[in-house]
Amino acid sequence: MGKAKLIGPIKQLIPLDGLSLTGPLKDDQLNIIPDAGIVFNDDLILNIGIYNNLCKSYPDTDMEEINADLVILPGFVDVHTHICYGEKRADV
Repeated sequence: MGKAKLIGPIKQLIPLDGLSLTGPLKDDQLNIIPDAGIVFNDDLILNIGIYNNLCKSYPDTDMEEINADLVILPGFVDVHTHICYGEKRADV
């Protein structure tokens, strides 16, 4: 395992942990982290949080300041399988 790396500050980071796996979500249920950072090692995220706090907690990491005016959130996957078939699944 290589050395941990910290990237940030990111304008907003929106993790989806702690949210219901089913049903609708309301905007006020989202945990929006402003001026965020991500600490990772290889392909594993070690921690997320406010960038300045992470800088203090992980002083020995390689820091890459990206000063990004970005919003980072997990990717979404379209699980509608009927699109792949090109016809109604009832006919399959």
